[in-house]
Amino acid sequence: MPAICRGVCHKYKSSGVSMQFKYQEGQKRCSFCGIFMVYNETRCPCCHTILRTKARDKLSKLKYKTNYQ
Repeated sequence: MPAICRGVCHKYKSSGVSMQFKYQEGQKRCSFCGIFMVYNETRCPCCHTILRTKARDKLSKLKYKTNYQ
């Protein structure tokens, strides 16, 4: 069954935080829908893909590791 964005995730869409600190603030990103959200579960509420909780680029990973270790 393919993933389909049904638009439910827009209820959980986050705002007001700079791009550097989104993961540090506890926000998660849905790779399929392409939005950051404040949601307690591990899967997106509309397309059910796994939400990203860590940064992917090298500089952001370094900042994330130094803040949490």
